[in-house]
Amino acid sequence: MRPNPDVDAAERSRVYSTADVTFLLQDIRRKFLTFCSHHSSKPPSSGSFLEENEQLAVVLDPCHGESLTHVLESVVPTLRVCSRELERSWSTMPNTLLIPFYTPERWRLVAAQIDYAKRSATIFWIDPRGRGAFPRRLMDSLRLPLANSISEFTKNQCGLSTQTTLSERPFVMINARELEEDIQGYGVNEIDSGPIIVQIVRDFILGTSVPSILPACDTQHEDQLGEIREGDLKILKEFRLHNIDYIERENGEELFIR
Repeated sequence: MRPNPDVDAAERSRVYSTADVTFLLQDIRRKFLTFCSHHSSKPPSSGSFLEENEQLAVVLDPCHGESLTHVLESVVPTLRVCSRELERSWSTMPNTLLIPFYTPERWRLVAAQIDYAKRSATIFWIDPRGRGAFPRRLMDSLRLPLANSISEFTKNQCGLSTQTTLSERPFVMINARELEEDIQGYGVNEIDSGPIIVQIVRDFILGTSVPSILPACDTQHEDQLGEIREGDLKILKEFRLHNIDYIERENGEELFIR
């Protein structure tokens, strides 16, 4: 792929920060979600993940942790808040839940798709390295909080009593799947987990759980990732020009201030 002269080489090769992914997810919400008019005549300026939309998708803000424990400490309380707020403000419960997060290794994604009619759901454990790369300890720790949230969504969607106890929660068959193929490049590509995860979020919003990114072994893989990254960088450049909420720490790590 011929490098784009308008994109700095350092920009093409750096790991996406939490700020990068936060801004890109806001862009995804604005471009791909149709916010329900009974709440507002236009989408919120913050691109809030709690706004009801016709796609019935919730894209949580990304979390960052120095360890898997830190990730859990961020995700689990957010799921509880999400369940309470959606019950209060959404007329139809979401059928897609997307949770991107970062540890010092790379970006990953947990996704859930819910079928209320069949009382079933599928959880997707997505690591760009493919099957076996998603930490088992994190899977085990997130499975119950996710199941509880899915059960709460189902209870609300099916009009069950708000007084339903834990033991009376509706039965939901939950399946789990891992991303099968390595779409980053084990031992070859250490920088592109960010653009990969952001693109997979787009794929889910557009209605497919099959990533549009080619396997790492495909001869067109590098060109495809280059195009995705350059598109993302154009979006980020606009955000940086027009958002005073963007600052940089002394160590160069980007930080997004609400």
